[in-house]
Amino acid sequence: MGLGLQKGATGSNNPTLVQLLTEALRSVGQRDLALRAGLRSRLAMAVYFQRELAYCRRLAHGAVADARRTGNRTLLLSTLLVQRLALWGPDEREAQDAVLTEMLVLLEQGAGDSIVREVVYNWVAQQAFVRGSRRDLEIALARWRAEVEGAPGPGLLGSLRLAEANQALMEGRLEAAETATEWVTRELADVDDPGLENRQQYCMAQYFFQRRERGELAGLEPAVRAMVADYPHNPSWRAALILLLADEGRAEDAQREMDHFRGAGLVRLPRDGTWLPVMAVLAEAAAATGQHTVAREILGLLEPLGPRNVVLVTGIHCFGSLSRYRGLLLEALGECDAAETALEEALVDDTRAGNLLAVAYDQVALARLLRAGAGRDRCRRAGHMLAAAREFAQARSLTRLLRLVEATAPPLTAAAAVAPGAVLRRAGNGWQAALGNRSGHLRDARGLLQIHHLLQNPGLAVAARELAALGASAGPLPSARHDPELTTHGQEARPVVLDKRALNEIRHRLHELENEITSAEDDADLGRAETLRAQRNSIVDTLERGLGLGGRSREFGSTDERARLNVTRSIRSAIAQVRRVVPDLGAHLDRMITTGGLCSYSPDPLAPLKLDLF
Repeated sequence: MGLGLQKGATGSNNPTLVQLLTEALRSVGQRDLALRAGLRSRLAMAVYFQRELAYCRRLAHGAVADARRTGNRTLLLSTLLVQRLALWGPDEREAQDAVLTEMLVLLEQGAGDSIVREVVYNWVAQQAFVRGSRRDLEIALARWRAEVEGAPGPGLLGSLRLAEANQALMEGRLEAAETATEWVTRELADVDDPGLENRQQYCMAQYFFQRRERGELAGLEPAVRAMVADYPHNPSWRAALILLLADEGRAEDAQREMDHFRGAGLVRLPRDGTWLPVMAVLAEAAAATGQHTVAREILGLLEPLGPRNVVLVTGIHCFGSLSRYRGLLLEALGECDAAETALEEALVDDTRAGNLLAVAYDQVALARLLRAGAGRDRCRRAGHMLAAAREFAQARSLTRLLRLVEATAPPLTAAAAVAPGAVLRRAGNGWQAALGNRSGHLRDARGLLQIHHLLQNPGLAVAARELAALGASAGPLPSARHDPELTTHGQEARPVVLDKRALNEIRHRLHELENEITSAEDDADLGRAETLRAQRNSIVDTLERGLGLGGRSREFGSTDERARLNVTRSIRSAIAQVRRVVPDLGAHLDRMITTGGLCSYSPDPLAPLKLDLF
């Protein structure tokens, strides 16, 4: 029996063992507490994958009660381990934490051998994965590592190496994750370990998600189908098969496999340790294949749950924040505002957890919604998110993520996608414009000169009054980077005079920028945060030049309001002219130029143009 320490294979069912243990338990007298505690624990483990969770939990609770009465701390620790397994699932989180806390106290009192201690620290790491605290996870893994490093043989190191492989994949270190999983597979192949069958399944699960990031899932289909057949009581494998089929675009095949779950009723699926990962996988597959009825049913099951990370087994794979799966379901059902809120929550959760891979997927999903909405600010934020996800995927050879980014961020056109750059420069009495295979001549216009100045100073805010001072035939202003104190004519800069409407507009934009900077920092997008700070500083400089003592607006006349209106009109008219001649360049300028009391040009992070301006 091993007093409850023998591990049953995940998803296996042994009716003969259950019958023998049941008969043995009936024959034990009331006074033989230690033996009864061991039998109850062992039987609880045996019935766990018979989907008799209520019976399993009663047995585990009774085993702990018997162990307490013996006063044997080692026995109590062993029975608490089984109780933690019995409680494992989406519910009873406070009870799960209480059991784990008591186990740690017993460890400090010297209870348990090296095997028991290793299993306890495995559960501690699992709790840290679920809570989504990078700091807690690092502490848990360090304690676990200190417990098993130097242990004789590879047996005790197996689970730790699998958790480290999971952490590596979370950080996008795919090769490191594959190396750790391969080590466990190789080193434990011939080890006499009661948990070997479980670890073989765990290794296969990690191979599945690693190959998924490589974009190579199709080759695993025979192996996954074999796991479905070998472990019919473990729903994780059928869920994995459905995800594989969905990824391969085989929606009908995925729906047929989904019917195996729906036939028994998703609501009746036992809420054990596999329940939440299975729901997350089914949610992603249902959203991807347009199974709206299934999506609605899964969403109803997930909605009551609080914030948490979805973790497979005790740290084999971390799917990321549960909020992302809610968001995907809501998006599939057309509830875009609620989906956007859920994905924003996921982005915060996954950043806090240090799950960089999940952050990248959150960015892609959120960018998809932002691009579908209206507004230049939304498009810009989507662009920054997709650019960050693309950079992350390219640097780490994450093929699937890169494909998803490219599918979410279509290029301008085939011609523009391969264009070496864009042209907007003086040509005789007018202007030359080009992008890709399209080019043409533009008639001279004040708005083109103003756009040209903005393009020379990307990311910097320029007051409308300054742009209005540019004559249709005058040369461009010097770059603000070189001499911010000079105007077009080389004279000392005059104060930028701002009316009440312009001031309110500037303050509103500053408030927006502060929110965007905070969001970028939360997204761990340091490059975007720095760009936004530069924009904010530029606006603040302009604002300070437009205010007098005590922050009061300087004296102004009606010219300031006229400047704002005229510059906006002239720039928009010029963009329309560009659009008629070089549509893709015009569309780019329309998206990336902001007009008003302050005007600016922000390069598109997804399709940065190499501008030829002179």
